[in-house]
Amino acid sequence: MINDLALHGKPRLSQTRRYLTYGDGTPFFYLADTWWFGATKRMPWRAFKQLADLRKRQGFTAIQIVVGYPPEIDPSSPHASNSGGWALSPDRSINHAYFVELDQKIKYLIELGIVPVIVGSWGYHIDLLGETAMVTIWQEIITRYGQYPTIWCLCGEVDL
Repeated sequence: MINDLALHGKPRLSQTRRYLTYGDGTPFFYLADTWWFGATKRMPWRAFKQLADLRKRQGFTAIQIVVGYPPEIDPSSPHASNSGGWALSPDRSINHAYFVELDQKIKYLIELGIVPVIVGSWGYHIDLLGETAMVTIWQEIITRYGQYPTIWCLCGEVDL
């Protein structure tokens, strides 16, 4: 399927650094929906796909999605997990099973021509999980999705 991402390339800053363009310089209109729990079991694959299809028909160009731990919940909350569990194992290493479901979701957005805006957890999670755990999550995010047309958001609110 040919979409704007396939046609024009990854989003980037314009030469003037005042707006976004696709890789070929075509202006990129950032119209995003926020799915803080889109990577979790609160949005299973069928619901994710249906909502992504709807947002594509409505003209959305980006979906903001938290990879790791969504806001306003404790990292150990079942609401932070998906079919593979939590992003980190109890020993704070990467739980690759968590990313199996997420890989499918990220790839589907890109197939539709929707840019995933990946948020690497919420600011206060660094206090709960520690700097090493947050670096571990970000290393996995960049390793898995760095070659894709994504936009990065270091964290949600820096400090609650």
